[in-house]
Amino acid sequence: MSYHQVAVLSTTFLLSISSVWAQQAVPEIQRLSAEDLAGSVFEHPNTQRLPEVSEVGETQALDRLWHESGDGCLQTGFYETGPNRYTVKDPYPYDELMLFFEGGVTLTPSDGTAVKVIAGDTVLLPKGWTGIWESDGYRKMYVIYDCPK
Repeated sequence: MSYHQVAVLSTTFLLSISSVWAQQAVPEIQRLSAEDLAGSVFEHPNTQRLPEVSEVGETQALDRLWHESGDGCLQTGFYETGPNRYTVKDPYPYDELMLFFEGGVTLTPSDGTAVKVIAGDTVLLPKGWTGIWESDGYRKMYVIYDCPK
């Protein structure tokens, strides 16, 4: 094969690859303002209105899945609910990072040492946690990692 033929083939190959790259969508950055988080974050069509039933009765909850990774292992979203209390006897099924915007929660691990989480706090509830979850209500952002091995 001559130098000219190699150059033509190489150029054709590069042009075809670049057109494929150009067709692939660039992931979009997602942003919510402080105003969105304080008010309109749940005014999205993906928001689910859920009855939440706990040891203190039933309350209305809002859940908005904001992002899910392609493999489904990582989920990010927003959750708002009223008063609730749960005794978590079965190990918590996944790692969950939570940033509280309003309200808060008291988490009492099975060893009995209560952790009070208030608006502005961030907490990581590890996979396997057991204890008591108790709240007068809250609004939070969550990041859940739940991937089968």
